[in-house]
Order: sequence, then structure tokens, then C-alpha cells
Amino acid sequence: MSNLYAGNILKVDLSSGKITSEPTSSYSRAFLGGRGINIKLLYDNISPGVEALAPGNVLVFGVGPLGGTSVFTGRTEVTAKSPETGLLASTNFGGSFGGELKYAGYDHVVVKGKAEKPVYIWCNNDQVEIRDASGVWGKDSYETQDLLRKEVGNPEAKVACIGPAGENLVRFATVQHGLGHGAGRTGTGAVMGSKNLKAIVVRGTGGIKLADPVEFLAVSGELERVLLEDPLLKMYSEEGLSKFQDQLEEQGGGGEFRGPQPRAHAIYEKFKPKRSGCLGCPVQCMDSYQVKELGKGGSGAISCHIYAEWVNNVKCFDSAASLECGILSQRYGIDCISVSENIRWLMELHEEGVIRAEDTDGIAMEWGSPQAMRSMLDKITFREGIGDVLAEGILHAAEKIGRGSVEYANQVKGMPMSEELSPDWVPLLRASALAFVAGARGETMKSLSALAELWIAMEPEKAKIRKALLEEYAKYTGADIDVEKATAALETGGKAALFAHGEDMVVITDMLSTCKFTTPWITCPYVPEYHAKILSAGLGVEISPEDLFEYAIKVRNLERAYESMEGLTREIEKFPQRFHKPAEKGSAKGMVLELETLEKLKDDYYTLRGWDLETGTPTEEKLKEFGLDAVAEDLKRLRKPPAGVKEEDGQKKQINEEATK
Repeated sequence: MSNLYAGNILKVDLSSGKITSEPTSSYSRAFLGGRGINIKLLYDNISPGVEALAPGNVLVFGVGPLGGTSVFTGRTEVTAKSPETGLLASTNFGGSFGGELKYAGYDHVVVKGKAEKPVYIWCNNDQVEIRDASGVWGKDSYETQDLLRKEVGNPEAKVACIGPAGENLVRFATVQHGLGHGAGRTGTGAVMGSKNLKAIVVRGTGGIKLADPVEFLAVSGELERVLLEDPLLKMYSEEGLSKFQDQLEEQGGGGEFRGPQPRAHAIYEKFKPKRSGCLGCPVQCMDSYQVKELGKGGSGAISCHIYAEWVNNVKCFDSAASLECGILSQRYGIDCISVSENIRWLMELHEEGVIRAEDTDGIAMEWGSPQAMRSMLDKITFREGIGDVLAEGILHAAEKIGRGSVEYANQVKGMPMSEELSPDWVPLLRASALAFVAGARGETMKSLSALAELWIAMEPEKAKIRKALLEEYAKYTGADIDVEKATAALETGGKAALFAHGEDMVVITDMLSTCKFTTPWITCPYVPEYHAKILSAGLGVEISPEDLFEYAIKVRNLERAYESMEGLTREIEKFPQRFHKPAEKGSAKGMVLELETLEKLKDDYYTLRGWDLETGTPTEEKLKEFGLDAVAEDLKRLRKPPAGVKEEDGQKKQINEEATK
């Protein structure tokens, strides 16, 4: 076993039942780990143009070199072709699964093919087998984990599984672990369901070798101390993330709802949760609830976007209803952002008179209605009535409903946008707008740009920190950055660099398996240096911050090349037209993000990345700069024309032209 790495990549072919492995070192020197190795494994094992729910799709789980060690390292990366967008599915979840996988001897798991009947993979150290899962098929994600731990006879086993949404191939289904950890976006749970794979169960009793344990623990401890002194992390540790979600909402303006705003923190205040979180994390940012009167919807753990989506997005003042829907989302294994945005969309359509109750199976989709929220959540999860249409994705549903309903769908590239960037936020958060249209996943969690810009706007001292960060970024990457413009609220120049730095920093954390709380956009401004020192001490090889950013930029280029082969072009990286109208309220009231401004931002970003301005595709020169010569050749042969064509056999239809008329 090499330092920090478990040493092996597990490969399971569900069609043939064949189980093999290969050394992680085949990939780690070039792609480091986690998200980096995941995209290379996907690229090497999937055929271009394969349907996302076909057996030919590949599902990859990955843990980086710092996974399973100290300091915020509980993340597991999940990668596939997305059933929701037809592009790259890239997501991760926290908890203790990733560490357990490494203790069992594996850094990555590659799942191919499709089993004839429901199965789960049981990995007990180096003993791996495919087992019958018929006894847990139909169970929710909490029940599944309890039952499978009993079945394998080990209460310490860790489980990653799907719930009913994944089994029913809801295109935004999730992979769940523990009580509140979900690989939420882009539909990897549906990929798992399409393979008849209910779960991966792991028990590992090995360890992780460190080159210099004393130095590793010393630097890790110093980073932990610095992070825990951050006021924001202190708030997360004491009260979770609900209060912070309310602060973001107050700054942004409240989306499309015309009226007073509900408070996510009201749930915390009413039900008094306990703390929970990921393996070895001192913050424990998650809220663990036990509200017996709510039944299954009252027992579980939630945080972050679950609050925002089930409170602010649907404007629900009923704390019990929001909590119930949040926990049921986890049990059902369904992405809280996509499902709540579908429901928000129906509520706005109802308010505008585009739809009536008879269009939604007799349910009046009124703002904040607990009945509408819970009923539609169930209908989508189990594909009942109108829920069967919505489960295929928001653009598919808009095509079915018609009547101009697509105009109200807050989506980019077919994926519903998180509540943090409503049309009333866009003019103020320009790097974030760029992140949504041109980023790795169509939202700011893959770059944290919204947090950076909000703090620049709200707290002048934060702007000073951001300037220092961008100066460091310029040093690391050699990028030409106008720091003053990048950190000025309404400037356009420089915003591409602000976005790119945040994006690259998140790639680094995703490669290493550290939490996004360790990114400088949230906490300590010198985290890249700490990451490099910790990694160097663990590996016994000197790694610099410049090295980390080089890995990150290489990974973004490979991800972008893969998506270009699947039909991603500049033309489809855009907002619906409503995002280019003057904001009606909030901090950006009266302001507008002109279409021309967004196009200029894209020019700046593509130029900074070294991508073709006309298509947004990595150039041959840029790919070869990172040793991706074979990828450059593949791209010339295989890049598809712009997306927008119909796909056969019930697959989602792209209607981006209609979305921006």
C-alpha cells in the first residue's frame, strides 16, 4: 500500500458478475484522486453518446488521498453520465463511507453493466461479492441501511444506497449514506437504479499509511485550529446552517414570491435538533431531528440546501411541513433542489394562472402549501400521475404542459437551479451567474462564487481577503487578473477569474476528499498552502499549491472535453430570458444583467481557460498542454453538434431554444 492511498480500484461488472481490480497508481500520478481519477475512469470506460440510463453508463465512486484521515475529509465523489442533463454527473456526499472504503483497501469503485435483478455489492475488506437485494428493494434509504447491516452481520458496515426515487428512475434521484449525506445533484441515484444496484456495503479494518505521521498530524491540527476560529464555522457548529440560509435569503431578495419571507431557522428553534456530521469533523454542521409526531418525516438529519429549498424556495411558513419534506427527500433518495424547484415552478405557474388544480391531479399548487409540497414529493418519487411527467425533468415537463410554462422554469442545461440564484440575485452576483451557465454543474456549489460575492458586497474586510486570494491565484497559475475589478460588486471585468479560482479550489477539495469548508472562499485564506503541506507530509513527496492548481485545471479540461463530446456548446450555456430582466426586489432591485454582459463574461472565462470562444470547447493546444493528447484526438473525431435534438425511446428532449425565446 502506498502512502495515503488504499492502493486499489475495484471494478464490478453487474452484467457478467465479474469482479476485478487494478492499482490506483495507474491513475494517481496523473489525476491525483477523488474527482480527478473519477473523471478519467469514466472517460476510459464509457462509450460516447451512451444513454444515461442504459447499461453502458458507468458509475464511479472515488475517495481522494486525504479521505479517511484527519481534518474535514469525509467526502466521497460520485461520477457518471447524467440522466438529468445528458452531460456530466458530478456530485459527492459526506459521512464515513469514503473512509471505510479506503480501510477496506479501495480508493475507487467502478460499476458497469446491469444486473438481471436487484443486487447489492458487499465489500468486506478484500472479499467482494454481488448479493441479492430483493429483500430491500422498495425500502427507503434509512431502512435499507439498517436492514443491510443486519444482513451482513456487521453493525459497523457503511452503506451507500438508493431509495424509491432511484428505483423508479427519477432523473434527479440521489445516492444516500447515513441519515443526511446525499450525492444530490445530476441524478446518480437513477444511474444506480438503472443498473438494479440497490447499495454498496463496505466494511474495512485496514489503515492508511503516512510518510511522516508527526508532521501530518501537526499541520492538520494547525489547519483545524485556524478553521475553528472562523466565526462562520463557529455558527455552523453551534446552530447548523439554517440561520446562514436565512442571511443569504435576506441579502438576495426572496425569489419570485410576492410577500413576506419564511425563516429556515424557525425549524431549528422549534424542534431543537442535536448535532451530527461527517467522519472526524469537529464542526458537525448537520441538524439531527427526532420529532415523533411527524413519523418517518421527523427522524433524520438535514442541513444546507435542504433548508433553503423546502422553506425559502417554496415559501413555506409551516416548519413541520418543511422538516418533513426535507427528511423524506433523504429517505426517498431524491435531490432536494430539483424536486423543490419543480414544485416551486408549479406554484408560480398556479399563481400566474398558467395551470389549475386539474392540471396537477386536483392539487392546488399554492405557495407554501404543505399538502401541495408533500403530495407532489410523493407523486414525483413514485411516478404517480403528473409526478411521472415531472420525474423526467423540468424541460420535459414544460414541453408536456406547454402554455409558455418553460418561461418560468429556472434551469440551465435542463437542470433546475438552486434557490440561491433567483432572477432577483443575478445582476448583483455576476461571477455566480457565470458559474451557473458555464460551470461544471450549473450552480455555485462547484465554485462557491455566490458566497464570495455576497461577502464582498456585505463586508468590506472580506473584499481585502478576496483580493489577496486572487493575487495568490495569479501567482499559482500565471493568470492575468484584474483584482480590483474582480472584487468590485457590479464590475464585469475580473469576474471570470473570481469564478475560476473558486472553481479550481473546489476541484482541489473534491480531488483530496476534503470538505468545502476548507476552501478559502468560506474560511481560512491560506488553505491551499495547508492542503499542500498536509499532502506532502502524507505522501512523502513535495507537493506545492501550484501543483494542486495544475491538477485542478487539468481535471476541468478533461471534464469539459467529455461534455463537449456529449453535446455541450456555448449556445446552450445560457439563462432563460427572465434572468435578463430588471430585478424586482432585494439588493439588486432595478438592476439587470444584460445578455451581452453575460456573453462577455463567457468570453473572459473561455479565454482564461484556453477554450475556443465560438464553442466553449477546450482547444487541442490546451489539452496537449496537460498531456491529454488522446483526448484531443477523440474530441476532433467525436464532438457532437449543439444539443437541442430529440432523443428517442422516451429520453429527455432538449428545448433550450424555446427556453430563451
